[in-house]
Amino acid sequence: VEVDFFDVSLAENKARPYLRHAFVKINFPESHFDIIAGQTWDVIAPLIPPALNYTVMWWQGNIGYRHPQLRFTTTTAIDDKTKLVFQAALTRTIGDASGTTTPYTPGDTGEDADFPTVQARLALSLPLLTEKPSTIGIFGHYGTEEYDLSADGKNTKDFISSSVGLDLTMPIINKVVFKGEFWQGKNMDDYLGGIGQGVNGTLQQTVESKGGWMAFSFGPFSDWRFNIGAGMDDPEDEDIPTTSTTNRAKNQVLYGNVLYDINEAVQVGLEVSSLETKYKGLTTADAMRVQGSVIYTF
Repeated sequence: VEVDFFDVSLAENKARPYLRHAFVKINFPESHFDIIAGQTWDVIAPLIPPALNYTVMWWQGNIGYRHPQLRFTTTTAIDDKTKLVFQAALTRTIGDASGTTTPYTPGDTGEDADFPTVQARLALSLPLLTEKPSTIGIFGHYGTEEYDLSADGKNTKDFISSSVGLDLTMPIINKVVFKGEFWQGKNMDDYLGGIGQGVNGTLQQTVESKGGWMAFSFGPFSDWRFNIGAGMDDPEDEDIPTTSTTNRAKNQVLYGNVLYDINEAVQVGLEVSSLETKYKGLTTADAMRVQGSVIYTF
C-alpha cells in the first residue's frame, strides 16, 4: 500500500491520506507468470519522465495513471539477453462526473458503461547500442463511457476511449540513456491526455489527440545526475469547443534539471522549465518555472 497527502479538494494544511497503490501480487516463478489485483499504475504508457514537477508532465505529453485492475503478466526468455513481456489487464473505467458533458450525465459514465476497459502491452528487451538492454514496447487500451442524453436515462450514447502508443528505453553510451513515449488516441482525459478534454458535449463527439515526451538522462557522475526533456499534448482543433474558457489546443514543455545526492537517502534537485499553452480562439499563454526539491527515499 502507498499513500500521499496531496489532495486538491482541501487546503494545503489540511491534506488527508490519498490512496495511490493498494494491490496483491501473486507470482508463479516456474511459469514466469504473475497476477496483480488492486490499484496500481496502468499497463499503458509505463515510463515516468525524469522531471521534478510533481505532475510528471501529465497534460504535457505523458499519459497513464492509476486504476483498480486485474492484470496478467507473462515473460518469455528468447535467449540469455533477450526477453519478451506481455501484459493485459481489465481496469476500472473512471468516467466524467454529473453534468460535465450533458445535463443528464450520470455520476460516473465509466461505471454506467457496465464493462471494464481493456489495456495491453507487448515489450521486447535486448542489447542494442550497449551491453545494457534496450526496451521497446507497444501499448493500447479500449473502453467506453455511457452518457445519458435524457433525464429519464432511456436515451443514451456510448463514447469510445482508446489509444495506441510506443515506449522506448535505450542506453546510448555509458551513462547516457534515452527514454520516450509517443501515442495517439481519443477521449483521453481519464488517462491525463487531450489536455483534460475527453468528450465535446456540444458536438457530442470524442476529442482526438496525439502527443508524447522524450528525455536524455546523464550520469551518475559521482553524486550528480542531469536530465533534459520535452513533451507535447496536441488535441485536434476541430474537436475542441469554442465556447469554453478551457479550450486548450496544445500544451508543450521544455525542461532541464540537476540532482545531487547528499547521501544514500537524501537528494536535492533544481529544475527549470519553459511551458506554453495554445488555446482555440484565445491568446497563447507561456511561463518560465524554476522549482527545487528535497527527496527522501526509504
